[in-house]
Amino acid sequence: ENFVGTFIAWKMLKDIEKLRGHYIIVGFNRTSIELINLLRKRKINFVVIDNRKDLEKQIKELGIRYYILEETYKRTVLDAAGIYKAKGMVVNLGDDARNIAVIVTARLMRPNKEDFFIFSFASTTETAQKLEDLGANKALVPHRLLATRLAAYIFHTSSAYISDLFDRIAFGEETDIDIREVPIPEDSPLVGKKLKDIDLRRSLSVTVIAIRKPDGELNVTITGDTEIEAEDTLILFGSPKNLRKAEKFLLKQLEVKA
Repeated sequence: ENFVGTFIAWKMLKDIEKLRGHYIIVGFNRTSIELINLLRKRKINFVVIDNRKDLEKQIKELGIRYYILEETYKRTVLDAAGIYKAKGMVVNLGDDARNIAVIVTARLMRPNKEDFFIFSFASTTETAQKLEDLGANKALVPHRLLATRLAAYIFHTSSAYISDLFDRIAFGEETDIDIREVPIPEDSPLVGKKLKDIDLRRSLSVTVIAIRKPDGELNVTITGDTEIEAEDTLILFGSPKNLRKAEKFLLKQLEVKA
């Protein structure tokens, strides 16, 4: 029995080695389960890490394919979870000090915030700021997050459907449509072109609904004659499948020039 268990664990680690662009979920709890359900809807791979070995039965019952039940802050564990090939990490251990330990270790291993995203929970606004200073891209305070979401419904009672739609998109609950940001570097061949020249709406059924400028200003009065400038970020709206195609198309333009 021990041999079989060891073999299964070894095979799982070998399978994790093949993952690319996945998320590492540190801490297994009710919030993690809800997150896992949303990731599954988007077909995003993930690896769960927790140090409580008694959770294995529940993890298996939920059909979670990749998991590691070891100390979450260890470099060897994060390495085994594929941190060098992962897209990001969610740290939710229910304790600020333990969250900090994981975030610091992970950020030392993946120092670039643009290449590896770390999201976490914090008990207070002050702690959230500390987590972001130590390496998290974003730290959320649960009670503030819930209050903000509820306030959105209160403030937009006259446009409940639209408010709810964008709310579900923002929280990843809408699977039919989505919004995606695509940055345009200064050496992109798209710089200087007009939106009607790339015509994403006709070719890929994706709409450019706004352009975020380098200084953070959001231009929502765009037309087909709007020119793309260096360091712009295109805000795209469409189905997840078409958005992925559009992103690949835009990135391919840069590769072609290179």
